[in-house]
Amino acid sequence: MHMQAVYEYIAAHQAEALDELRAYCAQASVSAEGQGLEQMAAIVCASLERRNFRTEVVPLAGGFPIVYAESQDATPAHAPTLLIYNHYDVQPAGDPALWTSPPFELTLHEGKAVARGVADTKGNIVSRLAAIDALRAARGTLPVKIKWVIEGEEEIGSPNLDTFLLQYRDRLAADGCLWEFGTFNWDGTPQIMLGMKGMLTVELSVAGPNRDLHSSQAAYVTSPVWRLVWALGAIKSEILDILIEDFEKRIAGTSSTDLDLINLLPDDGEILKANLGLTEFLPGLEGRARRQAEAFLPTCNIHGIWAGYQGPGSKTILPREAHAKLDFRLVPDQDPDEILDLLRKHLDAKGFADVQVTQLEGSLFPARTDPAQPFVVLAMQVCAELSNRRPLVYPSSPASGPMYSFTNGLGLPVVALGCGYPGSAAHAPDENIRLHDFHEGTRLIALLLERMAAMDFAAAHRLEEAFQARRAPEAAAAPGAVETYDPNRYADVETGLEPIDYAAIAAEMARESPAPAPPAPPARPKRGGRRKK
Repeated sequence: MHMQAVYEYIAAHQAEALDELRAYCAQASVSAEGQGLEQMAAIVCASLERRNFRTEVVPLAGGFPIVYAESQDATPAHAPTLLIYNHYDVQPAGDPALWTSPPFELTLHEGKAVARGVADTKGNIVSRLAAIDALRAARGTLPVKIKWVIEGEEEIGSPNLDTFLLQYRDRLAADGCLWEFGTFNWDGTPQIMLGMKGMLTVELSVAGPNRDLHSSQAAYVTSPVWRLVWALGAIKSEILDILIEDFEKRIAGTSSTDLDLINLLPDDGEILKANLGLTEFLPGLEGRARRQAEAFLPTCNIHGIWAGYQGPGSKTILPREAHAKLDFRLVPDQDPDEILDLLRKHLDAKGFADVQVTQLEGSLFPARTDPAQPFVVLAMQVCAELSNRRPLVYPSSPASGPMYSFTNGLGLPVVALGCGYPGSAAHAPDENIRLHDFHEGTRLIALLLERMAAMDFAAAHRLEEAFQARRAPEAAAAPGAVETYDPNRYADVETGLEPIDYAAIAAEMARESPAPAPPAPPARPKRGGRRKK
């Protein structure tokens, strides 16, 4: 059987895969600082060329190059096509003193690989390359066509990705898209992400006198720092309500299918709190309420704030300026450009016209993939086959990325599978993956490629067209009343695999969840505007 040989190859060559990962992590590739991007693109390109991919390093005006690649194996003409999206840039390492080992040296410690970018997302690139190696060794050729898009600007909002996608659109046709990251749960259960939140990042700045003043002059000179503090207080309340007028007016309803998927997730709150060194989450956000909040609620976060003297002791000044950086995580159907306009109007209306608002990086739209898509069902089946347990399916990741450009721009179903876990500490010191997850993640991608070759995607597309045709009159008669998701609409698709037993899942959900599920994501004090089914 092919897969047994594939698994044996992966096990026998894991040391080589770690060596390749070590070389990846040794090259600092920090897009926020413009460090090492061209060198990292060359390393990625060489890795793909060694594996018989035809590659192009596509320069982007004012940005960092994208690596595009296509497999050249003699696959059958009717073989499905998988598009893989990754990024080779990483976050800044930050203070090296906060790391237990040098951030750009892969260190193996207590069953984990530690380095900047090892989880986000160089480990996933190398894991997928290792899966391709194993399939080729066992089969002689790849069973599906593979295309790669690997960019170098994801960590700064992918400002030039859409330019590339428009230019290469005709070459990016595929039956599914494998996203850049993915995780296993704490206990090793595979997790699948089907969406991402959007994002808007801004800097608020307040200017005052033309120099720092003696603090005694606070008796008659307005402090820019206090102005900034008051402006921030006008944006978000102590009870966590985002106060921007009309901020929530475009939030789409949450389908019952999405809620069902969330209710199937285990309550890992105590494990997560221990990992984060916390004793509690925000009030009212324990159990399913936390799960729903991370998937369905927008956020407003201050990720940086500075002003005045930061040295030892005291320096009694009235600072000349103050700054804060905010990020907004957005949910369907919020538009980041509209949110930026609403923020400006809100500050003006509250008397803060002096607060300058500057957009940082590129804005991102929220994205979702229909969980009934054949590619998603295939991913669920593959995870179950490999792990012998039901995968955990998240309607949306709480994180953000350029997924909208693939789901809506290219019209592709997108699935996030990979080799991270909830304690990977992406963007933080001691970023890491568990070695077992790296091994299992490689096996998982290899099995996905093997099983994808047996899928009849053409039949699935015909069924989708028929489903939409049946649904159109009902949707036209009652706009917004018909749910987009119907997990049974592809029941007739012949995949060659055992179908997902939705009745059994529902029964298991009822057995595992004796308490009634909340009917909607946790409510916050409303000013009107949020629409929920």
